[in-house]
Amino acid sequence: MCHPPARRGCGARVRQDGAVSTCLDGRGVRVPRTQQSPAQFVASGDWPDVELAEDAPPEAVVGLAFVLRLRGELAERSWSARELGRQAGVAHTTINRLLAGEVLPDVATIVRLEVALRIDLYPAGLWAELADKGE
Repeated sequence: MCHPPARRGCGARVRQDGAVSTCLDGRGVRVPRTQQSPAQFVASGDWPDVELAEDAPPEAVVGLAFVLRLRGELAERSWSARELGRQAGVAHTTINRLLAGEVLPDVATIVRLEVALRIDLYPAGLWAELADKGE
């Protein structure tokens, strides 16, 4: 898995404008843009208080919306990642990696977190905004 440009060791090639042009996994294999971490596509700001690059893939947009909602819920409840992990049956390290924008959640993780928090975390309706961008 590739890391944000601030972290070294992923083999990312960073263009002069700061965008990542190629990212390599730990074995030197190119990672497609759609499998890179959401934080790879930050145009400005510090994750997750960021503006994404205009060419960020939909996965990065969804990942950011998910993290902002999750972070807000944790703050509102005064829960740590460890407490949410205990309630949801998800490793707290996974939650921390989600919050840091290092990974995207899989469906099982989304469901477990939503059940534990009793809220929707997945940004339903975001498809309309993304579809409008493509026109």
